[in-house]
Amino acid sequence: MDMSEPLTSGVARVFFWQRKPKAESIPVERPQEQQAKPLFGPGRESMRDRSSRQLLEGGLKSKEVDDILSSLKPLHDLVERQAVQSDQFAEARALADEGKLSEAIAIVEGTMYQDGLRIRGVTWPFVLSDLYIKAGRYDDCWRYLNWLTANNPKWSPTGEIRKIKEVQAKVLRLEGRHLDALYHRSCAILVDYAASDLVPSVPRPEAVARILSPCISRAGLKDKKDAVLALVQKYLQDKSRDERGFRDELWVMASRKEPD
Repeated sequence: MDMSEPLTSGVARVFFWQRKPKAESIPVERPQEQQAKPLFGPGRESMRDRSSRQLLEGGLKSKEVDDILSSLKPLHDLVERQAVQSDQFAEARALADEGKLSEAIAIVEGTMYQDGLRIRGVTWPFVLSDLYIKAGRYDDCWRYLNWLTANNPKWSPTGEIRKIKEVQAKVLRLEGRHLDALYHRSCAILVDYAASDLVPSVPRPEAVARILSPCISRAGLKDKKDAVLALVQKYLQDKSRDERGFRDELWVMASRKEPD
C-alpha cells in the first residue's frame, strides 16, 4: 500500500472487497386461492371432510391419513351430532315462536330422551322444561326434571342442580303451591352453596332476603319473614345438605302438617 495515500482509502477498499453481492430474488409460486366454504349453514364442509382435505394437501400418505382420521372419528362424530342437535333446537325455537308448542316439544323430547344431549352448557337441558311450562304441562315438566336429575349423576352440582331446584320452584308457584315453592327456592340456595368449593364465604343475608322475600310473601309467611331467613342462614352456616331437616323445620314454622 502506498503510504502517501490516505488511510481511509485503504479501509474503504477493504470494506468494498468484503461486500457480498445481493442475492437475486426468486419468484415464489403461490397456490391459487380457493373460496372458503362456510362453516355452518347450507353448503358447509363437514369437519371430517375438511380434515381429510387439509391432511391430503399437506402431502401425507393415504395410510397416514387413514390412521389419523380413525383416531379422530369419535371427535368428528360428536361434532356432527352437536351440529345436528343445534339445528333441531333452532327448529324447535322457531316452532315455539309460531305457537306450535306441541311440535316443538316433540322435537326436543326426541333429542333429550332418545339421542341424549350432546351440546354442553347449563341452559340446553332446560329448553324442554321451558317448553313444558309454556304449554302448561306442569306434570310433564316435573317428570322431566326428575329424569334429568337421575340420569345426569356426573353433572356439576354448582350449576345444573341449582337450576333444577329453581325450575321446580317456578312450577310450584304457577300451580299456586307457594310454601312448596319457597322450600325448593331455598334449597336451590342451600344445595348450591353446600356443594360448591368455589364460594369463599356464606351468601350475604341481604342477597338471600332479596331472592326469598317474594316467595315468603306468596307463602303467607310475611309476618315470619325474619324467622324464615334466619333458618336459611343457619343451614348456610352449617353448609348443610339436609333438605329433609330443613323442610321439617320450615313446615313447623308455617304451622303446617308435614306432607306425605
